[in-house]
Amino acid sequence: MALSLDFAFEGFRTIRERPRLILLWGAVALTGHAVAVASLIHRAGPSIMQMQALQGSAPADAQRLEGVAAGLPGVALFFTVYLITGAILATAAARAALNPQDDRWGYLRFGLDEIRMFAVHALMVLMALFMLMFGGTLGYIGGETGIATGMFAAGGVILSLSIRLSLNGPQSLDRKVLDLFGSFTLTRPEVWRLILGYVIAFLLAFAVFFLCFQAIRSLVLVTFGNVPSPDYSSLRAYLTPPYMVVETLLGGVVVPLVSAIVYGAPAAAYRALKPSRSA
Repeated sequence: MALSLDFAFEGFRTIRERPRLILLWGAVALTGHAVAVASLIHRAGPSIMQMQALQGSAPADAQRLEGVAAGLPGVALFFTVYLITGAILATAAARAALNPQDDRWGYLRFGLDEIRMFAVHALMVLMALFMLMFGGTLGYIGGETGIATGMFAAGGVILSLSIRLSLNGPQSLDRKVLDLFGSFTLTRPEVWRLILGYVIAFLLAFAVFFLCFQAIRSLVLVTFGNVPSPDYSSLRAYLTPPYMVVETLLGGVVVPLVSAIVYGAPAAAYRALKPSRSA
């Protein structure tokens, strides 16, 4: 039996049946975002302000590279916190799809399941970075055209592997072990339907984000007027009333909705494919 594209709408069903998840998942998203932004400003704020000051001028390459290098630890910490937050929300979305009756605390936990999900996400990111570096290195021999070709090829490989390995997270949660390659077996006969379903889920998530962002933007403009660029020199300077409204609504409402769609789709696909492949 072919995989039904209904899996792409799992996130909508989850939120519709349990709207309180927006509140609970939003609290996690807001906390993670606050920690990420605070760490970014603390470790890379001066570098970001320096780079903004250099825009529109012609600084020496050494000066620009110095600013970038100084901010790298803060940026790395920023993305690490986001990976942790994403792993927590992805695990919750997978639980909602695989064990809907166990909805204590909105399917949120902080244990080995989340650690395994974080490991899966981190390995996927490292794989993508490696492929981009490898493609760029091979393409460097052919000059600018070779670099573009190498990066394009690397992007194709990343996209292919991302689809074939997309069930790793839900499968690791279900089996309680870190399974890095089991997804290949499950996805092999359903690659094209998975691609189509993921495209649908991505378009839905993008539509939700875009519409919500435009609504938030309009609210901020009506309430506060034109908002200047964010000031990363300090946390106090960054947290102006307009940005506090934006961050709260984005983290507390938009992120839970988008997370439910993006993370719910592969979990529902795994739920549909698991019985026929494990029988």
